[in-house]
Amino acid sequence: MPGGSATVFATYLLQAAVAVLLATFLVVFHRRYRRDHLLHWAWSWWALAVYLATGASSLALATELGPGHPLRLALSSLSLACSYLQAGWLLVGAWEIARALPMTQRRISLWLVLAAAAGATSSMLFVGVGGTGAMRFMVRVGIRSLLTGIAFVAAAWVIWRVSHREGRMGRRVLCGAFVAYGLQQAQYFGAALLQLQGASAFPRYSIYLGYVEVFLQALIALGITIWLLEEEQLRVVTASEELERLAFHDPLTGLANRKLLLDRLQQALAVARRSGEGLAVVVLDLDRLKVVNETLGYAAGDELMRAAAQRLKQEIRDGDTAARLGGHELALVLPSMVTEPALAEAVERLQRRLGEPYELRVHQVVTSISAGTAWFPSDGDDGETLLRRASASLAQARAEGPGLRRSWAGQAEPLPARRMAEEARLRQALPAGELVLYYQPVVSLASGNMVCLEALLRWQHPEHGLQNPGQFLPLAESLGLTDGLDLWALRTACRELRHLHAEGLAELRMAVNLSARTFRHPRLLATITEALMTSGLPADSLELEVTETVAMQDVESTRNVLRTLKEVGIRIALDDFGTGYSSLSYLRTFPIDTLKIDQSFIRDLGHGPEAAALTAAMVALGHSLHLTVVAEGVETEEQRMILRRQQCDQMQGFLFARPLPSEACRELLLNLQSRSPSRLRAV
Repeated sequence: MPGGSATVFATYLLQAAVAVLLATFLVVFHRRYRRDHLLHWAWSWWALAVYLATGASSLALATELGPGHPLRLALSSLSLACSYLQAGWLLVGAWEIARALPMTQRRISLWLVLAAAAGATSSMLFVGVGGTGAMRFMVRVGIRSLLTGIAFVAAAWVIWRVSHREGRMGRRVLCGAFVAYGLQQAQYFGAALLQLQGASAFPRYSIYLGYVEVFLQALIALGITIWLLEEEQLRVVTASEELERLAFHDPLTGLANRKLLLDRLQQALAVARRSGEGLAVVVLDLDRLKVVNETLGYAAGDELMRAAAQRLKQEIRDGDTAARLGGHELALVLPSMVTEPALAEAVERLQRRLGEPYELRVHQVVTSISAGTAWFPSDGDDGETLLRRASASLAQARAEGPGLRRSWAGQAEPLPARRMAEEARLRQALPAGELVLYYQPVVSLASGNMVCLEALLRWQHPEHGLQNPGQFLPLAESLGLTDGLDLWALRTACRELRHLHAEGLAELRMAVNLSARTFRHPRLLATITEALMTSGLPADSLELEVTETVAMQDVESTRNVLRTLKEVGIRIALDDFGTGYSSLSYLRTFPIDTLKIDQSFIRDLGHGPEAAALTAAMVALGHSLHLTVVAEGVETEEQRMILRRQQCDQMQGFLFARPLPSEACRELLLNLQSRSPSRLRAV
């Protein structure tokens, strides 16, 4: 092998080794960051490695085999097909970055078949019909290098166009390396043109260009590394900022939440005590919000609540605080109120403004506004008392009719006889067999498989029919009944899952919710172990869900309980994520497996970029902590597509299936299994 050819042979092998390393490097990053374009770029560099290895083999055989030998032709066809595939895979990844959406498999396959065919065809030109060496070099090397150079420059342009406003160092390095590599490839086309025009030989310096390409590949690897690390840091910082904001604001309306309202109220009370001025707390209710939810859907109800909150913010003074207490109630802290008549006038003005018609898509909605007020200092001396008495005044106003206003004015706080009767009825619900479990599937976004069932408690009330947990669990908690309810649900769910496993659904897991009281129960582990042994279930088939609020009540105790459960092999899910406040330093140390984004965030998807940015931050935060991320309350195809683009792992909601009683759920699962035994697909 001549000296120049030996140098080219050595650089080809060196470049192939570096390409293999870079491809492996990209596969590792794909597993870590779950970005489709990283996997496609890995295939691009695998193709480059094959191109270089076959090119080196063909070069080594050049002295022994003629240019028309079948082995050299086969090596040339494989080499050029892989070279064109390198550019094809690179452009697939660039397209996915530009669109922020994976390319369909059908489109990828068509694109790559065309690229491979073009490469293989170019290697066969002039076979058996002659042609000068310069012409063959132009077709097989010059045009290939030009197209590869264009692909790299185009990829650099896409990356820069998508991210130039961010000014991130990693993408600058990557774009610069792509452009340099593209120009490096394009110079081979220039050399081929010179040969066509009669140049005597290929420039001597070109035998050393392989070392430059090795350097540029290393620079590409460095750029990708810095880029991904910067993006991860940005996502975590953004998620942390969003969580900080969520700790004190309502995600639907942007108003203060109860925690911030009470904090502002305490500050205003301190000022009022020093100045001797009055202060008022007002609680407002949108009387027809429930009707809107039931007739037009929850999306329309959310739109109404957002519009009302926007009007409220426009009407209040700079020093006032507006908040959402939850459901359809809004609250105000009005400092520096001189007289109660002034308060009455202000509340009436708010009722008129918030009671004006709302345009909700194609519907016009009119709602009256009920109001309850409490006055400092006559109605209470602390924030909790004032807020509670304003809420009690609102309850009185609603009882008398919509659109009314009532003040506290020293009224008593009796415990209704109806509540006492309901307490007695709830105490007998479990012994009377009135409690049942419904099951709702959790579906993998990537595969469509049903991976888990969440057990949901229901009360078949003798008078009021089937009740959701929100209608009776608060009362059960106040009576100390949640221990018995949770443990009954745990045993029943384990028994039901064992039956499903026996019918061939062995991959399913069962998720069971734990209340705060049950989570702190000293015999929790013993009870869970007993339920698993009795049912014969493996520990990793059970997933226990703890709400974010419960987990953060006593961080050290939570950590100890979770570690104990994890040692047994039980999976842990943090439920209703985003509704409480999880410090990242604490969240990172909790041994949890799954992060479930609360449905209040999912409901807003498709109604503006803010909601999508918020869920994207939560998904990124979960993935940065190596957690499986589940979106709750998915109701529309648009929400599903947004979550898929954001690479959320799993979803749960009415789009797939409503909570089903045991037998109906079993029939659904068995029906899906009979259609496709290896996969349980959502419908």
